[in-house]
Amino acid sequence: MLHRATVMNHLKAVLSAPILLILIVSPAVVRAQPNARVVIPPTPAGKQLTDWLGVFGRGRQDEFRRFIGERYSEALLKEDTAHDRADRQSRSFLDTRGHKLRSIEKSTPDEIVVLTQAMLTDLWFRLTVKVDAANKITQYSSQRIAPPIVIRSDERDLPRDVEVFMAKLAAADAFSGVVLVAKDGTPIFKRAYGLASKAYNFPNRIDTKLNIASATKMFTAVAVAQLIEKGKLTLNDTVANILPDYPNKEVAKKITVHHLLSHSSGLGDYHGAGYICRKGVLRTPHDYFPLLADQKLSFEPGEKMQYSNAGYVILGAIIEKVSGESYFDYVNRHIFKVAGMTATGFYETDIDTPNLATGYTNFEDKGDDYFEFHLGERRNTSLYNGAKGSSQGGAFSTADDLLRFCLALRAGKLLSAKSVDLLTSKKYFFRKYAASDISYGYGFEVEEVGGKLAIGHGGGDLGISSALRWFPESGYTVVILSNYDRGGIVADDKLKDLIMRTRP
Repeated sequence: MLHRATVMNHLKAVLSAPILLILIVSPAVVRAQPNARVVIPPTPAGKQLTDWLGVFGRGRQDEFRRFIGERYSEALLKEDTAHDRADRQSRSFLDTRGHKLRSIEKSTPDEIVVLTQAMLTDLWFRLTVKVDAANKITQYSSQRIAPPIVIRSDERDLPRDVEVFMAKLAAADAFSGVVLVAKDGTPIFKRAYGLASKAYNFPNRIDTKLNIASATKMFTAVAVAQLIEKGKLTLNDTVANILPDYPNKEVAKKITVHHLLSHSSGLGDYHGAGYICRKGVLRTPHDYFPLLADQKLSFEPGEKMQYSNAGYVILGAIIEKVSGESYFDYVNRHIFKVAGMTATGFYETDIDTPNLATGYTNFEDKGDDYFEFHLGERRNTSLYNGAKGSSQGGAFSTADDLLRFCLALRAGKLLSAKSVDLLTSKKYFFRKYAASDISYGYGFEVEEVGGKLAIGHGGGDLGISSALRWFPESGYTVVILSNYDRGGIVADDKLKDLIMRTRP
């Protein structure tokens, strides 16, 4: 079982952790051996891999658990239970639906390394399996990799390629939501998929409002930068100087605005028993302060980066203190209205809002803030929703509105070019994600995809997976909004791959 904060981290970092993936051997095109079928050798490691195929190709979570319990080494099972490993295998299966074997990089009696493509997405992976003398699996790893051979596509074909891929994703019920792709600010692809409400059989539309989770942090960072431009705030101001009512005085003395924006404060998350008890009344940044009062620093501010929702809640309170407006009024007046984002807002969950999508998740709440992942029918997230979004996440928006935000930001309507550069330049290494390296600026992720920059932010929570990315070199912008946990993550990965190999 997984803690909710862990679930959110998994949604953000899916496929970056080592996971043994399902392989379905296919005699289809194999670039390394174009005239031959790739055959897994009958070595001890190869036999274990072959056995994986029979079990995981069926996509049954109970079989995953049984196989892992019987075949994995005692040392691996002490590190992580068969139950939790099967949970992760189920998520891998949902994302990939199996893999096509493309080539064998290495094969010895106790180790096999293969390159594969996912059946659902055609994204590339390197899979390694090792066994011991007793023929138990002692090590496994799966890494999303850049395509070994990049076949360039003409940009005129990109809308068709996106349409074909998204249709496949939707047909497999792996995506529900809206996708928009623009070139130089003009949409070249825009389509809605799936249902906004399964209960009422109401479809997602282009103008459906979907939760964007942590992509909200871009709005918060822009708001802080605006106040800095007005001389009301500096990056070196401490929390103690701005918010004398912040409950943890010692922590407040050490943390600056720079630390909060860059996730280098040493603060972490606030999810837990306290959050569960209070989530129905959390409507302002200050409402979260009791959850942060006893939170200790994981490290001295500035030493490194640790993603912190708590830090962005504090930034919301800082915006309120410095501007004299509520956080929600400030971003509405100074960001949403300026950018023409008429359908974006922080909607209270106990008040009905028209055309608002319901989130659907494969996670089940098992109590004590722990969640299990289950293949099969998705649950709606009505039991998990708090009262209202905040400065760390939870805004609702549309694909067109997020494109408007991106264009307004880049056109200098929200900030000066100097401030935009400050927000979107690398401050700390964030993580290795799939086939790319991601760094963090101030409220924006800076990713290198096939040597090209992608700037923006993703969001993930129960029943949410979203992303806004723009590619400065090529002029593309991608908006992905999904009311499924993982559909937006898979689409984000694939669309970045498609854009990376598109030539002018």
